[in-house]
Amino acid sequence: MDSLGLGHSSAAVTNDAIYLTAMPDSTGGVLYALDLDGKMIWQDKYGVDWNTNFTGTRSTPTVTGDHLYFISGFGEIYCYDIRKKEKVWTLSFLEDFKVEPLKYGISESPLIDGQWFYCTPGGKENNVVCLNRITGEVIWTSKGMEEETSYPSSILIEHNGNKMLICVTKESIFALDHRNGGLL
Repeated sequence: MDSLGLGHSSAAVTNDAIYLTAMPDSTGGVLYALDLDGKMIWQDKYGVDWNTNFTGTRSTPTVTGDHLYFISGFGEIYCYDIRKKEKVWTLSFLEDFKVEPLKYGISESPLIDGQWFYCTPGGKENNVVCLNRITGEVIWTSKGMEEETSYPSSILIEHNGNKMLICVTKESIFALDHRNGGLL
């Protein structure tokens, strides 16, 4: 198979497929689904991805059940139904959460926990966001540390029986209550 295009992220591998994003040209990003032998199953051109500097996709897809999620370098969040091979919903860091993109693009990969989707758009009002992973509906937003986002993905940890969302922004590492975004 010829090159699929430019990308700086990893592939997501399930029991029956390999999913990855790349930019075959400067017109946009493509979500690819390959079988475990590397043969193309399907693909979808999802939209513009990072083409300003160090061109290429950045977010490793997250697969949960029949759904796949990723974030473009410009902060567009995508949810796909991989069984139906179609986009379910999209949201934008810039338009929906009113933040500016990073100098080298967004490289965060989505964090899924049950029905919840976590991401860190950055900014003063919507620093960290929790969404319903099926509908894209906002569950809560947090001001976090009110800083620009950074490049790492958030993680969940459990400490003394409490789940905490650990986030990184421009100058801070902090923990939030995973249920409501309260700063811990």
